[in-house]
Amino acid sequence: MAAQKKHKVLRVILITFLLLIAGFLGFTLWLSYSYKSIVADRMPKMVKKATDGIYRFSYGTIDLSVANGTLTMTDVKLWPDTARARILRAQHKKVPNTLMTITIPRLEVTGINWGNITGSGAINFDTVVAYNVKWLLSNKPYPKDSLPEAKERLINKITTKTLILKEPDVTYIHHGRSSFTYYMKGGTITVNNWAYNFDQLKDTCTFLYAHSGSLRLNSFIIKKRKATYTVRKPVLDFTTTSNSVTLKNVIIGPVPKTDPATGNEKEVHHYRFPEIVLQGFNWNKLIGNNLLAVGELNARNAVVEVKHDQRYDDPNENKVGSYPQQLLKEVEMKMYIGKFKPSNSTYKATTITRKGDEAKMAFTGINGTIHNATNMPAYIARNKNCSVRLTGRFLGKSEVAANFRFLLAGRSGRFVVNGYIKDLNGEDVTPQTKKFTPVAVSHFHLKKMDFRIEGDEMHTKGNFTVLYDGLKISLLKFDSKNRSGANGPFAFIANATMIYPSNPMPGKDVRSVATSFARDTTKGFVNQLWASMFRAAEKTATRNQDVITLINGRETEKGEQPKKGLLKRLFGKKDR
Repeated sequence: MAAQKKHKVLRVILITFLLLIAGFLGFTLWLSYSYKSIVADRMPKMVKKATDGIYRFSYGTIDLSVANGTLTMTDVKLWPDTARARILRAQHKKVPNTLMTITIPRLEVTGINWGNITGSGAINFDTVVAYNVKWLLSNKPYPKDSLPEAKERLINKITTKTLILKEPDVTYIHHGRSSFTYYMKGGTITVNNWAYNFDQLKDTCTFLYAHSGSLRLNSFIIKKRKATYTVRKPVLDFTTTSNSVTLKNVIIGPVPKTDPATGNEKEVHHYRFPEIVLQGFNWNKLIGNNLLAVGELNARNAVVEVKHDQRYDDPNENKVGSYPQQLLKEVEMKMYIGKFKPSNSTYKATTITRKGDEAKMAFTGINGTIHNATNMPAYIARNKNCSVRLTGRFLGKSEVAANFRFLLAGRSGRFVVNGYIKDLNGEDVTPQTKKFTPVAVSHFHLKKMDFRIEGDEMHTKGNFTVLYDGLKISLLKFDSKNRSGANGPFAFIANATMIYPSNPMPGKDVRSVATSFARDTTKGFVNQLWASMFRAAEKTATRNQDVITLINGRETEKGEQPKKGLLKRLFGKKDR
């Protein structure tokens, strides 16, 4: 009797199990035959509901295997309903600053996890491969927009272990006071643990919505009103942690800055960053709210090279408003970087003069900290200054240090810089100075130059102490094969009648000088510093100050117009 009951129970369990299998197979067969109508009807509605009606969705063909968890779609399109966005804004509802249009000719998905869709509101995939995707991001800041409202959604998150974009065509357009466009074209983008989370407060430290990945693009192009930058085959790898993003092997360049009107290459930039670490970075806020907020940014062993061709400069261009803190305010993005710390980095600059001469300079071993780089009023109200402290070596030998303070509040461009340079020899600067000045330094040793320069966008003044010895110069404006020799006839005249060979002179006090210049509105910030430092060196070394005034013009007080030098006043030639 007991045995019969036992067999009966087993039969019931077996029959129940078989019925469950049959039911599942039946459901699978029904779903396999019916999924097209289900997806065609449900998916566009799901996208519309999940995005508050801002986005629309469509596709061409679909091939779905429920058992294998694979999906292939063609002609996939996602685009914004701009009319709906305008209505929501009129109702003071939250709308993203960046709206996207995506077209994917072919999309392949494997490893679909159906169980999570109903359980957690998440769609999970193993691998997604998109071919020839065209992705347009159009950003137009709206001051009243902020983070989206928290709300229950049918789909809260979309994730995939691996996302591959083959031959992508990505365009980012920013509409604002100074509009610009970014293009990423060709190559391959591969990212891991990719996730699109509708809650922007979550997954704060990701990059490209992913935890790691690599970019191997054919080109990256930046177009602005006055220039176009083109990067050929840029390289970038990245990894993330719970509170940081690390960019590795970042190679950008050469990047020519091209004049759209003439096609001439005004500048060429080249950047190499073996490692950049961003603490507290939020990718969702960057894309959705045009906000770049980083608590601390570290760049190690970076190399920046810039080549500038003065022959293609506009001599009448007004550069008022181009000081560093003023340019920071013009960035069409809300930005806050608490600390930026370069370490063991290099800056190299090459200038081609209007005559075609080439001058080079390099700073190596650059270390320092930039505090409070921001254009956001709330941060500026708490700290009105951006401070910069840098140390390094000029041409790999001479120690250089500078502390800048830039006033962020207001529009005056107010700044102060204190610093020094020491242990510099004549042969280190002769190749540079003779490209820009009518004299060549044939010999000298700079023990130390201490300086303090302060000013605003219309005037600069400075105080300098230049300690040196063994100064000898040669006049270059005379056409003589002996003009640059340390013992040539013109060198003797210059050294005997014009200069002090040392500071201090034997038995004399140290000479310190002051400078005062009205802003030349056709020149930038670095030129203001250079003009003050060069005039200070002239005033310290020259016996008769009237000679400096005769050749280079007199100094000017605040409110005066800059005075041109003798060459400009007599012959109309431009000061170099």
